[in-house]
Amino acid sequence: MGRSHFFAAAALSAVFVASCASAPSAPSSARSTGSWTFNYDSVSGLSTAEQRDSDGSVTARVTCQTPAGDMMVTDYRLGGGRGDTRARFTIGQETIDVPAEYDGGALSVRLPRRPPNLGSYAHLSRDAVSMSAGGATHAYAADALEKFALVANACWPSGS
Repeated sequence: MGRSHFFAAAALSAVFVASCASAPSAPSSARSTGSWTFNYDSVSGLSTAEQRDSDGSVTARVTCQTPAGDMMVTDYRLGGGRGDTRARFTIGQETIDVPAEYDGGALSVRLPRRPPNLGSYAHLSRDAVSMSAGGATHAYAADALEKFALVANACWPSGS
């Protein structure tokens, strides 16, 4: 190979590498390895579960307050201000599409009581829980389903 061919091939390789580096990224997926905590305030009726990463930062929060019973999931990994107005919430094979809003670097959704009926379904299964929006998915830590059920059971009366 002549010297000019070598430089031409090197230049084409550099252009190819640069174009790959600036190509749009594929949808991302992250699995949390942190752990969940649960708290119930009997005075206010607020139940809260938080997932924290190993560095202590909150990556997701689930809240519900009686008597209204609105369960809110706030995800701090999916909050990129992408302007999506919908998110997908998944437990095992069951997925629901819910309205979403971005606020302060977090994605928040309000979960309906049904489906899925977290209060009764969650104790029967160890299925994975995740939320997706804007081409990204956040798969919650292994004990997520148990904590979602604790929030639901503390907030929603039996049979909800």
